[in-house]
Formats: sequence, structure tokens, C-alpha cells
Amino acid sequence: MSAYPGTSSWLTPTEKAIIELSNAADRAETTRESADFRTGQIRAAFRDWRVYLWGLFYITTYIPVYSVILSLPSVITGLGYEGTRATLMACPPYGVGFVIVLIGGWTSDRHGHFFLHCIIGIVFTLVALIVLMAVENLVARYVMFFLIMFMFLPISISWTWISTNFAGASKRATAMGLIFSQGNIGGAISGQIYRAEWAPRYVQGHAINVACYVIALAAGSALWYSYTRDNAARDRAAGEDSAGAREKGHVDMSGEDLGDLGDR
Repeated sequence: MSAYPGTSSWLTPTEKAIIELSNAADRAETTRESADFRTGQIRAAFRDWRVYLWGLFYITTYIPVYSVILSLPSVITGLGYEGTRATLMACPPYGVGFVIVLIGGWTSDRHGHFFLHCIIGIVFTLVALIVLMAVENLVARYVMFFLIMFMFLPISISWTWISTNFAGASKRATAMGLIFSQGNIGGAISGQIYRAEWAPRYVQGHAINVACYVIALAAGSALWYSYTRDNAARDRAAGEDSAGAREKGHVDMSGEDLGDLGDR
């Protein structure tokens, strides 16, 4: 791994230039030399409504990740597997999940469309959860756990989507800390979803996770719309006469000065 984009052998010259300009704008180069937190950017992170909407998206996609797999042992046991063989039967779905995350990471890096990747993961997981609620056949239920592994896609993709939409190193660090803290509360909630009295089908638990994903879709759609709207406004502003930028004092700013503007 290269320490800096300029020394990377796997980036094209255009990609190096884009990353270096971005780093100059958000003080990444300054932060490399000194831990220089900007209190204004930290306050901006706490005031940004999207931080809390991201927290909602994160917690509602994390609860199923922590909880739904708790119902897998009852399916494997129902199929007649015990001990080491039961443990081995729980491994293949995770192997599929590993491949899904790799493919999703590659395609999102090459083509973007982070929210589309999140939607794909959520929709496939919703289908699997609904089938688990409706079907009693144990083989079909076991197969659905392969499909459920799409649940890792919105989690992994959202990490990149979050980091690329908060400008300013200090604001980005603060926002990501807040979002991840909210999301990890899902681990505490997940332990209450699949209760022993709901075994072996856990219909109520699956229904709760379906509700979580519906909320996540709503939150993600709102975030996607807000970013699309803001990006369109920036594109329009970039095509206008520079007088508007001059009035705001943004002309001839250094990378450090632009970094103080954050993602405004």
C-alpha cells in the first residue's frame, strides 16, 4: 500500500490529481504533519441533520446483521445436524456473503452508485426474510440464508458512501464517529429480537428486521435525494459566471482555506 496518492503505482495520473486536489481541500496534507482538529468543522458535524439520518440508516441495517443469523441454528438442527457438522453447515452462507461483499466493493468502486448497491442488498435480504416468515420447509429456509448474506452489502458500501460525503477531515472524523456509535447500538437491540419463545420459525423476529429495512430504505432514499439535489446545485453553480464565487470569497483560496469550508 502506498502512503500517499502521488506515490501510488495503481492509480492513473488523472486519479492521482483528483485525490491530491481533494486532500488539499480538506486539509488531509496538513493533518498528515500535525493533528490539527478544526472546532468549526466538529460543531458542523453535530449540526448536520444528515449525520443523524445516517445514524438511523446505520442502526436499521446493523440490527438485522447482528440478529438474523441467530435463527440459523434452529434450521440446521431441524435438518438433523449436530455438533461439528452443524457448525460446518453454518459456514457456507458466510462464504457466499464474503463473495457478495467483494463483488459489491469492486463494482461500486468502478461504477459508483452507492445507493443502488445498498438497495440491491436490502431488497434481496427482504425477499429472504419474507420467505423465512412464510415457508416451513427447512431446506428452503436454509437456502434463504444464502440470500440473506446480501445484508452485508449495504453495511460495507455505506462506509464508503459516508466518508465521501463529509468534507473537511475534522468534520468527516466526527461525523463517522457519531454515525458508527449510533449504529453499533444495534448490537444491543439485536439480542432482544429472536426470543426463545418465538422458536423455531421466529416470525416476529423476521418481521422486526423487515421493518428495520423498510426504515433503512426510507432513510437511504432521503439521503440519496439530498445528495443528488446538492450535487446538481453545485454543478449549476460551477457552470455559472465566477462572480458568484467571488462574492462569497471563494476565488483564489488555498487548499487549507477551502478545507475550512467543509462540504458547504
